[in-house]
Amino acid sequence: MLNKINKDFTLFTITLTIIFNLIFFLFPKLNFLITINFLLFNLLLFFYLINFEKNKFLIFFTFGLIVMNLGTVTVSWDARSIWMFKAKQIYEENTILYVVANYAPFSHPDYPNIAPAFSAGFVKLIGHWNEIYPKLGFTLLFVPAFIFISNFFKKNHYLCALILIIFTLGKFLINGEVDGLVSIYFVSTALMIYSIRHSHKSILNFLTLITFIVILTLLKLEALALMVCLIFSTVFLFYKEKMINHKMLISFLISLVPIVSWHIFTDYYNINNVNSEYYAYNLTNFSKNVSIFKNYILIFEYLVLNEKFLISLLFFLISTFITKKLKIFNFVLLTSFLYIGILFIVYLSTPFEINWHLSSSSTRVIKPIILLLFIFGLYSLTNKTLNRSSSRNVSGKIKSDS
Repeated sequence: MLNKINKDFTLFTITLTIIFNLIFFLFPKLNFLITINFLLFNLLLFFYLINFEKNKFLIFFTFGLIVMNLGTVTVSWDARSIWMFKAKQIYEENTILYVVANYAPFSHPDYPNIAPAFSAGFVKLIGHWNEIYPKLGFTLLFVPAFIFISNFFKKNHYLCALILIIFTLGKFLINGEVDGLVSIYFVSTALMIYSIRHSHKSILNFLTLITFIVILTLLKLEALALMVCLIFSTVFLFYKEKMINHKMLISFLISLVPIVSWHIFTDYYNINNVNSEYYAYNLTNFSKNVSIFKNYILIFEYLVLNEKFLISLLFFLISTFITKKLKIFNFVLLTSFLYIGILFIVYLSTPFEINWHLSSSSTRVIKPIILLLFIFGLYSLTNKTLNRSSSRNVSGKIKSDS
């Protein structure tokens, strides 16, 4: 029992150091604490992988990602001109509040900063900036979510999960963009919510849920939309099943405070993207595009007819047909439909030419749903085997979905 508590507490502390890193960057003179905090993150990560991690595939996978990351340069525009640029600004200014100057608005200074702040914290630990290893901070940020997912699958099953993750995310695991992080933390959060939605877990389990949601929502703007879909699906199923987990609802409210505070902060200081009026998503654009049937066809082709989405959907439907796990089916499909519906509204409200906008972004924004379908499909197929053992805790020790 003590080993289980230590395992859960270690994972919670790892995620907490990620949030503390951002908090410390609110103040320009806390370099020492930032360095100590990042050192603690690495020590806890190493301690967890050596003492608690049963899936050795994860250790080799993490090492492989580190090597590949250090062997590749930052080439994509988003990675170079938004995320790495923001990380360097945070590193040089010693604070995330540099955005009040609204400097370089092309880099979206209104975006949340937890990932570039984490990269800047990593550079503080190293001691100087260069153009190669700061990107490694983004890859290290994946590991806590990988750890959590690993607890839902046994050895070979987890290897299958890693293959599905690689197939879905590919270069986004090492290219310095946050879209892969959004996908992996979204799926981790969804697994956590599903596993404890009707359980009486300890306060530590719900604190871990809060840290995962905070990290997710502070990664990128669409992460908040994904979280809203998860919350709506959870509340709807609570209502349908006539069972409400009040601890989870409270966790939802607490975890949304940081991202709401960030949006209030950026609105108050009028921090925005370049030519914000031109780039605005608004009802005028929506009313212009909503009546054009061709737009729906285009959006449907780019999002729903995406080959990886179709493969993941087929995989999930087959797993549901085999296992008859309707609770998983309802949870995943409702969340997926809600998010895809939001994407339709966003693309119909775009100030850009729709075909161009879809071609430049659709494959990125649909990845969270693709990974959700893959991982929950695999979890549905392997859950019966996993539940032959005793009841499991939030780190993967879950009860059957029957």
